Amino acid sequence: MKPFKFKLEGLLKLRKFKEDNQKIILGKIIKEINRLNDEITQLKQDIGVGYKSQEDVLKEKTDGKLLQFYPFYIQGKWEHIKDRESKISKLNSELSLRMKEMEKIMADVKVIESLKDKKEEEYKKDKIKKEFEKIDEILIQKGNKIIRE
Repeated sequence: MKPFKFKLEGLLKLRKFKEDNQKIILGKIIKEINRLNDEITQLKQDIGVGYKSQEDVLKEKTDGKLLQFYPFYIQGKWEHIKDRESKISKLNSELSLRMKEMEKIMADVKVIESLKDKKEEEYKKDKIKKEFEKIDEILIQKGNKIIRE
């Protein structure tokens, strides 16, 4: 008997390829969100360092022009944080859309895989049935030889 061959194997491979590509895209989005969160953490630390530096400068004699720098520095960092947070928000909405797509793709793959499993099970049952038929045939032939003798 021929080995099992699934007729929709090409379609299954194509759908698995789509699933793998979707996983890669999701991974990139999550990686970018994590990078932006790390950047926000670093910016907040920079703001803390800026405040500390301002306090240190104020403890000594200081030129007023140097003190004008700090509010702009801190405001710039906060604007940078807001920009990063808006990018994270956009990435989160894209991530949720991609997750919905991923669910659909995984369902499509599952349908083909379950069909493959069903066909493979039928193939195995048919193979066992044919083997038993061959065994019965051999036994019948041996039985006829014994009766003839």
